[in-house]
Amino acid sequence: MSFGWGLDYENTYGEILREKLQHSLGVPVELKNYSVPGYNSFQERALLESSVLKTDPDIVLLNYTHNDPDPSDTMPAGYIPPEYGDNFLHSDLVKLVLRTLRVRLVKNSPLFDQGGEDEKIHTHFRYAGPLYDAHINELRRFAQVARENGIIPVAINYCPYGTSAISHHERFHTPFEERLKDSGFVYYDTLPRHRSYMKELGWTNHFPFTLSETDAHPNARAHEFAANLLHELLTQNQETSAKLQELASAYGPPSDPLTGNSHAAELFRSAVALMQQDQFTDAIPLFKEILETNPDNPSAQMKLAESYQGARQFDSAVNAYREAIRKQPDSLKARISIATIFHQLGQHEKALDELEEGFNINANPIILL
Repeated sequence: MSFGWGLDYENTYGEILREKLQHSLGVPVELKNYSVPGYNSFQERALLESSVLKTDPDIVLLNYTHNDPDPSDTMPAGYIPPEYGDNFLHSDLVKLVLRTLRVRLVKNSPLFDQGGEDEKIHTHFRYAGPLYDAHINELRRFAQVARENGIIPVAINYCPYGTSAISHHERFHTPFEERLKDSGFVYYDTLPRHRSYMKELGWTNHFPFTLSETDAHPNARAHEFAANLLHELLTQNQETSAKLQELASAYGPPSDPLTGNSHAAELFRSAVALMQQDQFTDAIPLFKEILETNPDNPSAQMKLAESYQGARQFDSAVNAYREAIRKQPDSLKARISIATIFHQLGQHEKALDELEEGFNINANPIILL
């Protein structure tokens, strides 16, 4: 999920979380996303040791999924690729029928099951056996390595599936939570909140959280949901909250020029609401009005730049992002946004130069991975 399949980077939960923490803490927060689709727990642990430790992070986030115990050279047992069922009619209904028939066929046939007869599988995912035990050992090692290097390991189990099945919860959630907490992880399971959220909104399935009914990858709404839960965890958990406050205090007291300015705060909320409705042109004058009386506000400056970009006023957007960088020199997001604009305009060399400059920034933010 953390890779953000099918989404723009700014809509992935890691980037949303970074923005939320930066806003609540009032200090720069940097996120480095090392996500690779298909990595299992062994590869994740190896990546931590080979690459992540070199960046000296404060907190490392591990996004766990139920196929993490699978060997790296195979697909999950009973795997059906996303494109299966595509048809010349371009019909989602036909694709859904074909995939449903395929699922039934898989369920009624022997599964390709590495690990031997001791391997236990439910709904295509392993929950016990030699491979599963090896996977747990890798996660235990992951947490141990992080702790030895002064890093808080946080694991999120994002799972909107099996929300009404007790057997699913008993196999994949309860015992796993105990093992990860015993291993040293700060652990968050999204399933209980998924259940209550679905009940509150009257959902009968998880499709409102997926890219489509035939592509179960989480959509932007699901990423926003996950970011809110993680922000809640990191700011309320005793260990992570204390760490964040300790790091934030090194920057001095947080300052937000909008604090105590009710008119500017209301303008900001109204402008953001317009952006959410894709009314970027209408949001621009509101952010400009805020900046007239609060010229040092980084949030308003970034939103102004994003509004220009959304309105496809690219020259103004680049200038606004440059001003945001002047106010916050370590703003990697602003540089990525400028690079994105250059890429859209076909100026690829400029885009690469912008990214290289951004990643070479010598700053000392709170780092999440």
